[in-house]
Amino acid sequence: MHGESRDRGQAMVDLLAQYEQHGLQLNSRELPDHLPLYLEYLAQLPQSEAVEGLKDIAPILALLSARLQQRESRYAVLF
Repeated sequence: MHGESRDRGQAMVDLLAQYEQHGLQLNSRELPDHLPLYLEYLAQLPQSEAVEGLKDIAPILALLSARLQQRESRYAVLF
């Protein structure tokens, strides 16, 4: 979710801390900002917190949607 920006490293550390704080233990090789992993994390939160988490990544999801539509991907309908 954080692309290749300079801030990605700290964002990864922060996400790992959030996951651990909420009892989510990572058993996979996925990076902490892998979208399905983040969505799984949000699914375990109270609804109000999950909604805020989705709002935080809304701009990223909009970019993904635009990119998928531009490429005429069949996955564009998911966004």
